[in-house]
Amino acid sequence: ARGKKQELLNLTNIYNKIMDEIVEFVASDDIDTICEAFKSCEDENFAVFNYVNEVNCEAESLNDAARAVKHKIDKEKALKVERVAQLADDVQSLEKDLAEIQVDIDELKKVRELIHGDLNIITSNLKEITDVARCSSSPFFYLVEDNLHVNMSNVHLFLMVLEKQVMRIMISLEPKREDTPPKTPSKTSFMPSRKF
Repeated sequence: ARGKKQELLNLTNIYNKIMDEIVEFVASDDIDTICEAFKSCEDENFAVFNYVNEVNCEAESLNDAARAVKHKIDKEKALKVERVAQLADDVQSLEKDLAEIQVDIDELKKVRELIHGDLNIITSNLKEITDVARCSSSPFFYLVEDNLHVNMSNVHLFLMVLEKQVMRIMISLEPKREDTPPKTPSKTSFMPSRKF
């Protein structure tokens, strides 16, 4: 019983100490005033609790938004890296195509130089050849000067005319025999209506 009494005494001292602190905090020993102060503190605590909850919810919402933005940024970065890689591949492919085209251009330049060389040889001797063949060389020079209209057909036509004239000269130079009729050009030869 003595231990029980001591325990009650200790509890009483604790309660008295708490009561003294409450009275000091409220600055009044009136029970109604203390209750009103307690209720007011509880209301404030509840308001603070609600505010903290709202802040936590808003913070969580902001975190979600931040995560969504980060996901979009990461996605855009990945797309940009992919686009850059694709552009690099395109540039490399274009450079390869350009190199191949340049090779073709160089080859065409060589062919053009060869053709020009051959053409210079032909044109330098053409006047003499056509004079001997008794036909005009002017249409050929006209074709050479008018590069837009040079084609296989009109060059071939001029050469056929030249060939026909050469054949006539060759036939005229052969010794004539009374029992042999004069030779005529091959049926494959073509004599255009246009006079050169």
